Amino acid sequence: MRKRIKLYTDGACAGNPGIGGWSCVHYDAENNTIWDAYTGGEETYMEGHLIQKKETTNNRMEIMALLKALELAATKYKDCDVIIYCDSSYVVNTFNEWIFNWARNNWINSSKEQVKNLDLILKLYEYAKKEFPNYGVYKIAGHNNEIGNELADAYAVAERSGNASKLAKILKENNITLAIE
Repeated sequence: MRKRIKLYTDGACAGNPGIGGWSCVHYDAENNTIWDAYTGGEETYMEGHLIQKKETTNNRMEIMALLKALELAATKYKDCDVIIYCDSSYVVNTFNEWIFNWARNNWINSSKEQVKNLDLILKLYEYAKKEFPNYGVYKIAGHNNEIGNELADAYAVAERSGNASKLAKILKENNITLAIE
C-alpha cells in the first residue's frame, strides 16, 4: 500500500493587490509533525539579491501555493498518494473543473475575457491534464481550526509580513514537532 501524504496550501495578501505570500505545508496530524514547509511570494531580484517584494493578488498567491504542492507530488512524493487541501474555492474549481473549459475555449472564460493569471494557469494545466496522477486537490474550509490549514495560513502570513508570531503561537499551543528536512 502506498503512503498517503497530506499537503496544505494557502496564499495571503495585505490588500488585493498588495504584498503577498504563499505556503505549502506537509503536516502529519497522526504524528503532530510538520515534515516540510515551503513559502514564497512575488519578488524582484537583481544579481541574485532580493530588491523588493512586488504587489500581487491573493489568487496568484493561492495558485503559486498549489503549484508548489503539485511540484512536490510529482517529484519528492511521486511514490505516494498525495491529498492537497486548499481553502480557495477559486483555485480548487480552477484546477478540477474550469481549466478544461478554458483550454477548449483558447483561455477565454465564461465572461468572454482572457483568463486572469494565465502565466500560472498554464502551469496548473500541465498538472491538471495528467492521466492517473498520484494527487488530488480538495477544498477545505478556511479558518476552521483544522491545524494543517491554520499552519499553511500562518506560514503564508509570515512570508507576506515577515512576522512569524501567529505561526509560533500555533506551534506552541499544539505542541507540534518540526521535522523539516
